[in-house]
Amino acid sequence: VEKWIEPESGQSTGRIRQPGSLLRAVEKLVNSSGIDAVAVVGRFPDDDAEEFVDYRQGK
Repeated sequence: VEKWIEPESGQSTGRIRQPGSLLRAVEKLVNSSGIDAVAVVGRFPDDDAEEFVDYRQGK
């Protein structure tokens, strides 16, 4: 995942570097359980938050 902050607005945004991984996981869910909808939601801690250190370390 890549994340950056827009300097003018302060809005943070990002993108998935390996979207194929997400798509394969969704395909597996669809095929194995018959689901028909998937929601992907991401929340990143603020850069100055203690949580951010844990997040960067995969905790």
